[in-house]
Amino acid sequence: MALAVEVRGLKKHYRGGDIPAVDGVDIATTEGEYLVLLGPSGCGKTTLLRTIAGLEQATEGDVLIGGNVVNGLPPRARQVAMVFQSYALYPHKTVMDNIIFPLKAQKISREERARRARWAAQRLGIEHLLDRKPRHLSGGERQRVALARALVREPSVFLLDEPLSNLDAKLRTLARDELKQFEMIQVFDDRQYPMLRYFIGDVRDAERLRRAMEGIDVVVHAAALKQVPAAEYNPFECIKTNVLGAQNVIEACLDVGVKRVVALSTDKASSPINLYGATKLVADKLFISANHYAAHHRTRFAVVRYGNVMGSRGSVIPFFRKLAAANQSLPITDKQMTRFWISLDRAVDFVVDSFGMMQGGELYVPRIPSMRIVDLAEAIAPDAPTHETGIRPGEKLHEEMISEEEGSRALLLGDRYVLQPTIAGWGYVPPKDGVAVPERFAYRSNTNDLWMSVDDLRAMLAEVH
Repeated sequence: MALAVEVRGLKKHYRGGDIPAVDGVDIATTEGEYLVLLGPSGCGKTTLLRTIAGLEQATEGDVLIGGNVVNGLPPRARQVAMVFQSYALYPHKTVMDNIIFPLKAQKISREERARRARWAAQRLGIEHLLDRKPRHLSGGERQRVALARALVREPSVFLLDEPLSNLDAKLRTLARDELKQFEMIQVFDDRQYPMLRYFIGDVRDAERLRRAMEGIDVVVHAAALKQVPAAEYNPFECIKTNVLGAQNVIEACLDVGVKRVVALSTDKASSPINLYGATKLVADKLFISANHYAAHHRTRFAVVRYGNVMGSRGSVIPFFRKLAAANQSLPITDKQMTRFWISLDRAVDFVVDSFGMMQGGELYVPRIPSMRIVDLAEAIAPDAPTHETGIRPGEKLHEEMISEEEGSRALLLGDRYVLQPTIAGWGYVPPKDGVAVPERFAYRSNTNDLWMSVDDLRAMLAEVH
């Protein structure tokens, strides 16, 4: 049970009263309240906490816990747990032994100590670290061990000294493209953004994935071989990355305890007619089904599927602009061709929002506008000549993001459609606000109810450099 803490006229002076560390503080809390003390370094925050915990004796004033004055009580009798900024872990003990150490003095059974330790470790996401020693942990992991050690005591009052100062804020990117990472570092210098870490690696390397994901809470899986002609010419290389690599990502996330995973898919995975689309469809199914054998883990998986991202690498926009600048004719595959279109910012927001709403097992598709390829050419280079080249092998005239077969399990949910899992043994619950789509529903770029005009495209293009 949480107890109220009260401090009345508290003073703590050092060196015979010459140095006031805490000088006349009055605080009153209520049961279950979170109270945060803010102030510059050296203002007495830590000393105040240590005095409440009984690790320092007040020079003057009273400390009350649960309405009782505890000035004369030792720390162990105050029902208080304090987490120190310096962690105060025993370096020769494992994480498990560090967590259960305060319980030994309470003469709690070995089974109960282990149960509490595993419960606290699971709450803090460190159950995979129980056999390690502190020297093999990051700063944030050590602090979580200290928090777990406080939790298992089941105290009535928690005192946390700088609780967020050492928790890891990590953003890692793993890619095999060294040049792309070099270019990213020019924009996001790791000295200015110390939370960023750049890993060279490949999703085919399972061990490298596990190392990169240690201590990570969420993962966006975007790695894939995406060029349709290259995939047709090198089929098994495409399978190695898009299918076997996807399975490596799934297993690494489960092994290290990642909380949530979103895999990025493509419109080509809906009714695929080329190898790239087929491998992405398999990857989609792997990520959705991963929730089955992740059921007793905390990891959950979902998929996001969208079409062309304006301004992304491989976009036709810079190619058209280059040809227009040289007064050359723009190649149009087919003048009837349509495509879905989404801005890079909207795509990023959509993925981030999906993390917040996912239960695991969903495939999210954004409601986005369509555009005609001839309108895009007109928006980029008005009155420029064009010529038709014909549809390439493995290419569709119109994009499809939800097939008629998939539409039978689709719901409209705000700014998106959600394809629900066909089998969900991990406890998936349909969203309450989901609206059933019409019978025989399919989501295709040529039958979309949202369209971008030439003026709309020009407005979006103005934001793409």
